[in-house]
Amino acid sequence: MRFDAGFAMLIGGELVRRKQLTILKPANEQTLATAPDATAAELDAAIAAASLAFPSWAATTTQSRRDICELEKTMRPEEQC
Repeated sequence: MRFDAGFAMLIGGELVRRKQLTILKPANEQTLATAPDATAAELDAAIAAASLAFPSWAATTTQSRRDICELEKTMRPEEQC
């Protein structure tokens, strides 16, 4: 594992910056994934925020979700939604 600076999480509408944890494949040290180095409290807060947001998101139509994804793509074209 390696740590790199500059990773952010959105928790309850607040941007929280943390180091980025890089998970490596032991056989060849290629990057498998990256994740924020969140604390237990931040993880609990993220789960609580997601639980509160879920009913609203679940009630969102498929078309509205698609529209949100398309808007996100125009804001950050280098990433997939």
